[in-house]
Amino acid sequence: MRWSLLSVLGVLSLAGHAWADHIHPGKVQFPQVSVVAGTQLSQNLHDFATVFSRFVHEKTGSNVQIMQMAGESGMIGADYVSQSADDGSVFLFSTHSTQSVNSMLQKTVSYSPEQDLVNVGMIGTFGAALVVPVDSPFRTFSQLLDAIRLNPPDYRIGYYNSTSQVAAGLFNYYADVNITVMPYKNRSLLLHELAINGIQFAFLDGAFVHDLLKEKKIRVLAITGDIPGIDMNEVDLTAKLHPDFVLEGWLGMAAPRNVPGDVVSRMRSVLRGALADARVKQAMQKTGLKPVDNVCLNIEKFIQHDTERWRKRIMLAKITPR
Repeated sequence: MRWSLLSVLGVLSLAGHAWADHIHPGKVQFPQVSVVAGTQLSQNLHDFATVFSRFVHEKTGSNVQIMQMAGESGMIGADYVSQSADDGSVFLFSTHSTQSVNSMLQKTVSYSPEQDLVNVGMIGTFGAALVVPVDSPFRTFSQLLDAIRLNPPDYRIGYYNSTSQVAAGLFNYYADVNITVMPYKNRSLLLHELAINGIQFAFLDGAFVHDLLKEKKIRVLAITGDIPGIDMNEVDLTAKLHPDFVLEGWLGMAAPRNVPGDVVSRMRSVLRGALADARVKQAMQKTGLKPVDNVCLNIEKFIQHDTERWRKRIMLAKITPR
């Protein structure tokens, strides 16, 4: 199962850059570093990853590249990292999906987050955005809800990853409707179906909406949690439908489980410095990610608590592993 996932050659592309223009004498050096992203990066996320990579290079002297391995809600990328060398040469842009949620939604997961990966630190959190096509007749969350309740069979919602799947199920639960939920292999296919009215709305990770808004492809009607840069005078919170309709994902870093402790500690220090750096912070502001107050402390405890929150929401959404 593990290597069969990696046989999908089309999911791998180099999206970052490697820097070797200067080496800082006296600084602790990693080997050449690859940071794996388990999704197709938006332009804003790509820009953030590029600035982040440059910072890591400046602090460690290592060449750094970002590798996109999109597919299976991040499982392809996480599986690759779990089997990589334990010398500090490979890290994962981890998420709530790769570290906990996938194991609740899939009968077979090709790696164990607990046994195969070690969590390095947190980067930021993000809500999900309920979006419609830019030419949709619906201008507000209330208008959409009223139309769906009037004639539910006329509406379909799509999903392509764990966040959008759980959010779609929760929408049905809290709105007390049973509209059709359509699965898609990736975000691009979902957006295509949204554009041609194959589906009427969907939930997207907040880290992807700003690019689509700039390209005038979507309109945001509501959000499930904080998404920096979204004008709250123009959108609702899904908590308007029900106070418990709150959902937030997160982005962090992880490494193969057997990476030495001192390597993990060094990368934690670099990560902490990166998120305090003005250039990195400026790039992050454009992504829809909300920086966390402390990137490293109690990360395991945070993930345990977060996992239970997702477990409860998946039960409410009546999603069974497939």
